[in-house]
Amino acid sequence: MALRHSIGDVHVVAEGIWRARLTPAEIRRLGDGRNGRGKKSIVGVWCAGFDVNAGMLALDPDAVVVMNIGTSDEVIFLDLGDIDVASLPTIHSTHLPGDDAQIPIPTGRGDKAFIADCKQHLDDRLVSMAQRIISEIRAHYPGELHEGLARKWVNHP
Repeated sequence: MALRHSIGDVHVVAEGIWRARLTPAEIRRLGDGRNGRGKKSIVGVWCAGFDVNAGMLALDPDAVVVMNIGTSDEVIFLDLGDIDVASLPTIHSTHLPGDDAQIPIPTGRGDKAFIADCKQHLDDRLVSMAQRIISEIRAHYPGELHEGLARKWVNHP
């Protein structure tokens, strides 16, 4: 059985566009917002199921992208259509020393700086672990790492 989010009291604005009321905290449960501007939250969805009679929107957690987390409890859901696997970006892979698994190469400038820092200060086994962590982060979250205070690396956005 697949896990699904069910959102009640949803109203149709137009075909593939719905309006509901969720707090910014509830929107964050759907995913990390890329932006935090304005009053309205915007959420893109794929393969959403809408029950007109019940006013319920059913979402697959892996088919949701939070585009903006607004300051009010008004949220707009946009149907982004079907996922075209052929149009998704390809991830270039490489073999790590002593490892048979393919691991994506971090592509962001900040990710590369983090790995370079790791190579300067850590042994190869820990560098390999850092690359695996970055690759797992990139599989779920966009952005790149930025070095903050006290050498703390943070994913942004």
